[in-house]
Amino acid sequence: MMSTMRMRALSALTIVVGLGFVGSAGAAVTENTDASTRPMLVQSSQYLGYGEGWASDGGQVLFTHDGGVTWRNITPAGLPGHIQEITFTDGARGWVVASDRDRNDALHVLSTTDGGARWVEMGSIKVPDGLLAAQVSSVSFADRNNGWLMLISTSSKSPESTLLYRTTNAGRTWQPLPAPPSAGTVRFSSSTVGRLNALEGEFNYWQTQDGGQSWWPADGIARESNMLVPASVLLEGAMFADETVVEAQYDTAGDGWAVILGGLCETDSHCMQYTRLLTFGAQGRSEEITPKVNASSISYSRAGSEIQTLVGVPSSGTNTLTNFGSDPVPLSLPSVSLMHVVIQSQVEPSQGNQPAFGDEYARNVQRALVAKGISTSVDGWFGNGTRDAYRSWQQRLGYSGLDASGTPGPSSLTTLGQNRFVVGGRYSIGSRVSFRGVTVNERTKAMIYGAERILGYQLNFAQGSYHPGTSQSAGTHDGGGALDVDLSNWSMTKIWGTVKALRQVGFAAWYRPYLSGHWNRHIHAMAIGDYDISRGIGNDQIGDYLVGKDGLTGHGPDNTPAAYRAPFTWWERTPYYRAF
Repeated sequence: MMSTMRMRALSALTIVVGLGFVGSAGAAVTENTDASTRPMLVQSSQYLGYGEGWASDGGQVLFTHDGGVTWRNITPAGLPGHIQEITFTDGARGWVVASDRDRNDALHVLSTTDGGARWVEMGSIKVPDGLLAAQVSSVSFADRNNGWLMLISTSSKSPESTLLYRTTNAGRTWQPLPAPPSAGTVRFSSSTVGRLNALEGEFNYWQTQDGGQSWWPADGIARESNMLVPASVLLEGAMFADETVVEAQYDTAGDGWAVILGGLCETDSHCMQYTRLLTFGAQGRSEEITPKVNASSISYSRAGSEIQTLVGVPSSGTNTLTNFGSDPVPLSLPSVSLMHVVIQSQVEPSQGNQPAFGDEYARNVQRALVAKGISTSVDGWFGNGTRDAYRSWQQRLGYSGLDASGTPGPSSLTTLGQNRFVVGGRYSIGSRVSFRGVTVNERTKAMIYGAERILGYQLNFAQGSYHPGTSQSAGTHDGGGALDVDLSNWSMTKIWGTVKALRQVGFAAWYRPYLSGHWNRHIHAMAIGDYDISRGIGNDQIGDYLVGKDGLTGHGPDNTPAAYRAPFTWWERTPYYRAF
């Protein structure tokens, strides 16, 4: 039994089957130093044991039967688009799921029974009407017939959802299963027994014994959460200090493969990032086996400009993959904090263009947007221009509505950062839930519970989140993170105490006195850092709160007495907070 750790941001679809397409694989590829070849930028791999496995850069698939000494190109001929997922059950039988370069609502499932010498298209996967940004999360086959396909999808009318499908005829037809408890990676060892390595939620691992019909927490296999640690230890002598293990796979003997991510700089303006594929074993041996591929077929390095902008300033050199000296300096991957850039996108547009206070998190996002052909200033300031540029990126991914507000979310930011930066400070706002008569998301609900622990009493609400069309609210309740607390006959001391508690747990909160023709008195609260907050005034209120204003259209001073104010949560120690 082998185990896999993968970190991906993903999305998903449903299935319609067709038949046809037969292709043949390319010729064998061996390791060499020919100038026409380049090391593969490995995006995914699978170690099957006994020296067998495959590696892919999303455009090509190479297979080895001798522990990486030689590699054979088994990419399906006439591949219709980018490879999303690959899985093999042994050295002969495997499946590829690929996108369609001409259509964003279709995927293709291909299968081989002879190690990739011949591929047959088993079926096509069509995105149903109304689903957006759908992508395969993982594929697992327990044997030649029984397989599972996990998908994540969003729509203009519902939050992100995870879908699971099963085939019992090698991928020709697929049946939907009940929604799993989390997105992640599914692995099945038989037609009934499987596990889910979750990307989010309270539990890291789930298990099923009925083929995916039901799941329950499986803390007993939590040892897998530490599998990157022994890989790092075993490879310590083979890695640069700043390199990172991003994927590790083991067999029962403790031998395995690891994908290493790092960077090279010849000068500050001439940098690239790379991956290396290494073998390792329980006896301490390690060896690099990164396959080389035909340079003319590497889509990610044809122009060079995309790789050049990954770190530092773009170079004028013509080939970033070959212009390096013999002793390049290792460089760690830059990082971007999801929490930080979400708050930047909510604060900085309302504060005007002030690039003097910019930071590297925003610059990394801006460089990545420029590399994708989306124009924006690279000044470290997440102002209106960058928010509009990021919105264009979200729309390119197929998002709309709240999912294309210009505020980064975990999926869009991780996709943007692939091979450019590591996303840290990750968190989830969770799904929408009914809570005391209003709708909120799980993060907002948890924040309310936190405020109530401080206060010692329960809050009730006049209005919640995801409640569009309320004219008095000017759109602030259209998205997530918004609440109006019902004050009933409260004293002013109780009101101000509640405002302070809400602020202490991360809300921008204000007392709103009665205003004839508009609203009864209430406390209005916006959850800082909620990436579902409504575009425009919803985000502008966060910016107002940072600089001591009231969050109304007139941008007047905050009416909260000094004794009941609280620091701007998460940012009180940053240059941004001190600057204003």
